[in-house]
Amino acid sequence: MVMLMAPSLTQKINIEKALKLSIIHDINEAYVWDIPAFDPNHSKKGAEELHNIQALKKRFNTPIMDEIHDLWLDYENQSSLESTFIKALDKIEVRIQHNEADISTWNDIEFPRSLFAADIYCKYDGFIKEFNELVKLESKNKIINESPRDIKNIEIEAENMRQ
Repeated sequence: MVMLMAPSLTQKINIEKALKLSIIHDINEAYVWDIPAFDPNHSKKGAEELHNIQALKKRFNTPIMDEIHDLWLDYENQSSLESTFIKALDKIEVRIQHNEADISTWNDIEFPRSLFAADIYCKYDGFIKEFNELVKLESKNKIINESPRDIKNIEIEAENMRQ
């Protein structure tokens, strides 16, 4: 996604840095796993990941590990345009996975979240914002065509959650 979308961004980025960030941002999932945003344990994830990345830096005291540590912090703090881009792609990619999955695998909270969850991460760039809107439309169409749930009620629930 980085290589395909970076050339279309409104603001140009360092693709090498973005590719590194895309690899490194999930390094802690080997230790903490991928905790969904709606999981009650999600609030603890950041502290656990920070502890793990610092432990890795201490254990593997090398210039490359210093770079990995710094890139991970950049991603977590959203310190660069590249990390903002990768965060947006990460959030959109989750939606794409759900859109590809059978709708019977969606839990109740994923229906309304599919209509807004990535928005806050995508507003910085017109291209990413438009791509996010297309993925949201695909989610909405999936709900309409494959679920017995009422899309109007889901849209109301999404709006209430967004606030």
